[in-house]
Amino acid sequence: MRSNSHTNSDRRRLSGKVAIVGADESDEIGIVPSKSSLQLHAEAARNALADAGIDMSDVDGLFTAGPGWSHSLQVAEYLGIQPRYTDSTSVGGSSFVIHVEHAAAAIQAGLINVALITHGQSGHSDRRRPGTGRPSLDPWFPAPQFESPYHVGGPPSVYAMACMRHMHQYGTTHEQLAEIAVATRKWAMLNPKAMMRDPLTIDDVLSSRWITYPFHLLDCCLVTDAGGAVVVTSAERAKDCPKKPVLVLGSGEATTHQTIASMPDLTTTPAAISGPLAFEMAGVRHKAIDVTVLDLRPVSDAIDFFVIASGSSDIHVRALAEYVPADARLIARKPASLTFVSPIGKCCKLLTALRCFNPSSPIPQRYKLSHWSLRSPRR
Repeated sequence: MRSNSHTNSDRRRLSGKVAIVGADESDEIGIVPSKSSLQLHAEAARNALADAGIDMSDVDGLFTAGPGWSHSLQVAEYLGIQPRYTDSTSVGGSSFVIHVEHAAAAIQAGLINVALITHGQSGHSDRRRPGTGRPSLDPWFPAPQFESPYHVGGPPSVYAMACMRHMHQYGTTHEQLAEIAVATRKWAMLNPKAMMRDPLTIDDVLSSRWITYPFHLLDCCLVTDAGGAVVVTSAERAKDCPKKPVLVLGSGEATTHQTIASMPDLTTTPAAISGPLAFEMAGVRHKAIDVTVLDLRPVSDAIDFFVIASGSSDIHVRALAEYVPADARLIARKPASLTFVSPIGKCCKLLTALRCFNPSSPIPQRYKLSHWSLRSPRR
């Protein structure tokens, strides 16, 4: 059996060897009843390849999840390509982030040259289409046996259990949860493609109707129709692309459970495992990070990623609850440094930027921050 040190050394050799050279969305996002999920995949793929300056015929690796029973075959057929390498890893929202790490490994191994990662979903419109929607679960699987009978199924009810435990253990409040929705809305107001752009306050969130305690309607994310895609290739080939590439410095992937009933600890997510892997692979520490983008569900995910990854128990996880700079503008391209987190079941981060604020570190005055203090947990 190979040692962990050997495995870690192999991972570090991947750092900076591949790059994201194109990224884009489907032509329309929001509520798009006239388009199938496959069409949203295809539009995003075409747009991302155009952004990268790479032809569809050059794609020899396809990574996707979602449509139909055989995801990559469905998308490849629809796009009219015959890739020599496909990956249909499907673990929820983090699937497409995980695909970047898998694509990096395939490129570095010489199996492929250009990886296309696509996503497309008609979550909103499928509710009104006959014969669509999620397939029924096998009654012999754990979730139908041990969760569904107790009305635990959709994301709000699943995350409610983890959030309630976090509130009990760390004293997290409804107001602090509402800050996430308020902050997200403030940035959405700068995005002309955003579905909801009206101002939102903490009182608005707290006065919206209950969905599943402790979540109000405005605590919950929207279900929409959209597609997205990225193109990944070697750092060497990226030099010939028309736009400045985004090097993948580090990534981490971890799996601890599929059902909430099997979650080892309701306040600890796989981010506690994948976060340190990403930092180690990139060879950077928290103080080097300037930007973070979190697919943040339970507050515990941020704590796992910021605190456990840094090896510190004396730290404040701070949320940008009210800060929007006076000269803020929507940036069409994503920043060159990103960290993605998706906590339930599986988790992967692509590390190019993350910032952890220590209570003793200076915070720029232009930021209006709130924070959660990690106190001794109540049992």
